[in-house]
Amino acid sequence: MEIRYGKQYSARMGVEELFAEYVQFNVVDSTLTVSMDERRVPMEVKRLFRGKDAATPAFRLTVTMPETLRSLQLDERAELVQADDLVVDPSGIELRVTDNARVSAFQLDTRRVSLNMDKRAGAALTVRCDSLYAQVAGNASLKVEHRSRVSEAEVAGAANLVVSGETQRLLLSAKGNSKSILNGSAPMVRYKLSGAANVNAVNLEAEVARAEQSGLTNLTQAAARDLYVDLSTGSTLVFLNDPAIHVLSVKNATILPYDRK
Repeated sequence: MEIRYGKQYSARMGVEELFAEYVQFNVVDSTLTVSMDERRVPMEVKRLFRGKDAATPAFRLTVTMPETLRSLQLDERAELVQADDLVVDPSGIELRVTDNARVSAFQLDTRRVSLNMDKRAGAALTVRCDSLYAQVAGNASLKVEHRSRVSEAEVAGAANLVVSGETQRLLLSAKGNSKSILNGSAPMVRYKLSGAANVNAVNLEAEVARAEQSGLTNLTQAAARDLYVDLSTGSTLVFLNDPAIHVLSVKNATILPYDRK
């Protein structure tokens, strides 16, 4: 799908000829829904796209709109491949990506960005905003380059998160078997880990960090000035640099300098 800014609403779809009559467009309460009535597709047509070496039918949708976009949901196998800079509402946008949907190229320059991803969804975003909130679960994968005042991420399940860029304050909550890689800079960072979450923040420049860990979690971080720790139940914290370590609580946990891990 492509989203363009224009003088009037329009939607144009390129579709496999055999499926053309089964594609449906509906607009309800300013919401455009594009779907295909699979029940009406003849079995002989479906058979053409089955099998190991069969081609996958491609549908390319181009939406033009004179108003800015405040929310967008992608599901099934939908993929956003292009969007004009003027499309996004300056006050903020909510983006939900689920199933096997993909966002392959999306640049967001707005006040507030909210991302919600789950199942096997994937996205690669460039974000410039005041506040960024990302929720990544299931087997979803998010790669985001950000410049913000505050960024917050919640990662769960077997999700993967890769963050780079700059923010004044970063909050990360990770649980399950999730894996996160943090790069860039954030003067203040707070980590809250549980389950078997793994976080690599060795390349995240920070002045002050607070780590709250439980379960078989593993955190590697690089606070330069102050490190506050609250660890329990087999968790491991590895620290780079030489910060002042403030122990709030350590029970059945391990704290190691980076050169001794």
